[in-house]
Amino acid sequence: MARIIVPSNTPVGVAMLLLASLLIQNKARVDRLMAVVDQITNAGANKALLESSTEALIPAGQGITIYNGVQSIQTQLAALAATLSAIDQAYTS
Repeated sequence: MARIIVPSNTPVGVAMLLLASLLIQNKARVDRLMAVVDQITNAGANKALLESSTEALIPAGQGITIYNGVQSIQTQLAALAATLSAIDQAYTS
């Protein structure tokens, strides 16, 4: 994908740059959350451990759903980050 220069002094440009920034921040948050969830569940080997861990306290029977949900969000944010990776800020005077 070609690099896309977005003007930082237009409403659309500001919105796109904010979206890109928030996406990067939230991807990092989800990556950190997934690292903790993986540590609790032994890399997903026992997803039910999320239900008994004092770090999670997920309601009984929901450990698998939560683990899979976080994993899905991580995957989707990675795909969105790849799509937005070409957006850059244009320096306008």
